[in-house]
Parts: sequence; C-alpha cells; structure tokens
Amino acid sequence: MSNSTSSWQTPTVDLQVLPLDAGAHQGQGTSWTLMTFPPSLQGHPGLVYLDLLGEARYADDREAVEHVSPHVLGAAASADRSLQLIREARKKQGGKQ
Repeated sequence: MSNSTSSWQTPTVDLQVLPLDAGAHQGQGTSWTLMTFPPSLQGHPGLVYLDLLGEARYADDREAVEHVSPHVLGAAASADRSLQLIREARKKQGGKQ
C-alpha cells in the first residue's frame, strides 16, 4: 500500500482494482473476492468468494483459486496504483481524499 494513511488500510489486505481498460478477463460475469492465507497455513490454496444473484459460493479447491489468481490478478492494477485509481474516482465524484 501507499505511505499515506487511510482509515481502511491494513497490513494484511491488498486491494487491487481491475480497470475497465484492462479488457476481457476470466473473472468477468460475477463479483468475486480472492483470499489467500499466511505462510502458517502453507499448502492451503486460498479461497474464492463468488457473489452470485441470490446466493454466495465459496470455492476452496486449488483449481478454482488457480483459475482466478494468475489471470485476473495479472491484469489488475498494483495495490498502490489501485489506491491512486480509487482516489481519482472519488475526486471526480466530489468525495474527500
């Protein structure tokens, strides 16, 4: 994250934005969250949370996590760039920095 402070920043969360100009990607079509875990849980593939119409699903199998992780995260902006994009969007909407 950035050196600036914000009430939502935490050392255990990286927020990455996937800009619209990134084009088509394998994460399209639903809202999802990828969660990875600390080294103490070595061997756990992580978790993909899918927010679907009328339901939510959690996928914790390696195949699901590996499907999202490299393809979508590779297209996403870095955590620092994502913070900058969020601030720019808030500024355009008249929000506080």
